[in-house]
Amino acid sequence: MENSLKALMMAAEIIITCILVALGFFAADRAKEGAARSIEAASAYERRLAENSLTVYDGTVLSGSELVNLMRYELDRIKEGKGTVSFFEVTTKNVTTLQRPEDLAKVTGKNSTESISPYDAYIGEAVWRQGSLAGLRFTKK
Repeated sequence: MENSLKALMMAAEIIITCILVALGFFAADRAKEGAARSIEAASAYERRLAENSLTVYDGTVLSGSELVNLMRYELDRIKEGKGTVSFFEVTTKNVTTLQRPEDLAKVTGKNSTESISPYDAYIGEAVWRQGSLAGLRFTKK
């Protein structure tokens, strides 16, 4: 009788230990999911903040020199992998799309037919795709 009681006690201890270990794994899994959601939310918030720094140009009039400086800065950030937008479109006579810093020569070169005059005015427009800021479009006024 005494041995059977010890066997039952040992079985109960093993079952309780297994339950506690299972609860530990369950809690760790929930914590991992919560941390992943928090990281995703922080990333989305950071992206929105970065977008807000460029959405101020939606409907804003810039001089040609301000536009070139903005594009130079943002295209360098794109090259570094830190860019918020993936392109700029500039319309002087035709539409010119810029996606890399080297593309600035298209609109700043002396012999360029699409050259941006430092004194011309350009109105900005944000281009949205799938809920994110994809690029900025500037049209000569």
